[in-house]
Amino acid sequence: MSSVFYAVRNAMLAAGVSRLSTVVCGVSGGPDSMALLDALLQLKEEQGFSLCAAHFEHGLRGEASRADAAFVAAFCAARGIPCQMASGDVAAFAREKGCSTEAAARQMRYAFFEDCMRTRNAGFLALGHHAGDQAETMLMRLLRGGGAGALGGMAPVRRSGPGLPEEKGCALVRPLLECTRQDILDYCGQRSLAYRRDESNASDDVLRNRIRNQLMPVLQTYNPQLERALGRQASILQAESDYLERAVGALLQKAYAPQYSAWLARPLAGAHLALCRRAIYRLGQQAGAQMDFDHVERLMQALKGESGTFTLPGNVIAQVSCGYLLFAAAGHEKAVLRAPIARTGAGSVQLEAGGVMRWHYLEQLPGDWRAQAPDRIYLDAQALSGEVYIRTRRPGDRFHMLGGPGPQRLKDVLIHWKVPQLRRDALPLLVCDRGIAAVAGHMPAHWARITSGSRSYLCLEITDE
Repeated sequence: MSSVFYAVRNAMLAAGVSRLSTVVCGVSGGPDSMALLDALLQLKEEQGFSLCAAHFEHGLRGEASRADAAFVAAFCAARGIPCQMASGDVAAFAREKGCSTEAAARQMRYAFFEDCMRTRNAGFLALGHHAGDQAETMLMRLLRGGGAGALGGMAPVRRSGPGLPEEKGCALVRPLLECTRQDILDYCGQRSLAYRRDESNASDDVLRNRIRNQLMPVLQTYNPQLERALGRQASILQAESDYLERAVGALLQKAYAPQYSAWLARPLAGAHLALCRRAIYRLGQQAGAQMDFDHVERLMQALKGESGTFTLPGNVIAQVSCGYLLFAAAGHEKAVLRAPIARTGAGSVQLEAGGVMRWHYLEQLPGDWRAQAPDRIYLDAQALSGEVYIRTRRPGDRFHMLGGPGPQRLKDVLIHWKVPQLRRDALPLLVCDRGIAAVAGHMPAHWARITSGSRSYLCLEITDE
């Protein structure tokens, strides 16, 4: 058996493919995808899983593109492989989205793959990226100034992202990442596999093609095994990046402030430079921002004491305010919330800024109820009169702080508490006929506090979900 087949076998079994699995294989008609489909067909006979081919015709090469689709369809029909096909106007999509033709083609292709995964109820998407593709990707990212995560190239397996349905535990597998172009061409020769050639790969109009056709031949004069060397480097960087990403996850969990859907600036600024940069970049990505190195650096400086508000590409605002880092959509409208609260039982309210406010009544206080503040606050349910509801702040609101001399402007109270500016309008308030009975995540009003005469209680807390 060929090294290509064993690479496919090892990768797919390691990813979790079994007899009950369904695998979708992306097939362009080129030598890499044809070798992958052929190897998967052999593995299917051995393991018994279901196999489907998926071909997307991009409409960029006229008759040649249509001939590719016909070739893939005929190959699959001759071997009894189900084949799902689609086409799209990539050029029009690129104009509509304002992106490059290559980016548009990738978006449309991966959206098609995701549709195939749903249609076939598949758990695995196999793509034919090989060691040469990995080397090109790494060099492209190096030239653009990518970090260790970017320089790690394409992951052999990923379990979320483009091409995969979000609600399913699916995996995208690249079984050929350790196989060179020559390995694949040799396999096609041994198996007498016909394949299509994409003549556009010879054009140097695209950066990837220039790297493949001009830069890599020069670099291979220094190291003939360049593809394998960069593949090893990618593997090393991926492992190190994975370790750092886990450390970032722990840092962000430690710094998270659910009452504001924000992150404490101090632990972020005090973390190692590598973790701080990654944490900021990850938060920006999650918010939809398209951040580069300079954006991250400016936010890092703000975390160290220079508060500020920044507009980021992707229509996102980042703000460092009152010791917190937070993100919001640019031009977001003021949150408007009004949700009634029953006088018994329990319930929850989804918050506009993220998180959930939960409430429940109880007849007996836990022994440590004071220590649970401010994450969880308790108040005297009997002090609530008339309709009780959750809402956001309004002009003229006043609040009597616990132990305070009397009602104050809520705006002044929030500034005193150092509530981040972007979150003040979204902060949930418990209100009744008498006024604001509690500011969730902070404290009850003085008149709604628990006293020795209290007999029933209401608990409020803000959680992530």
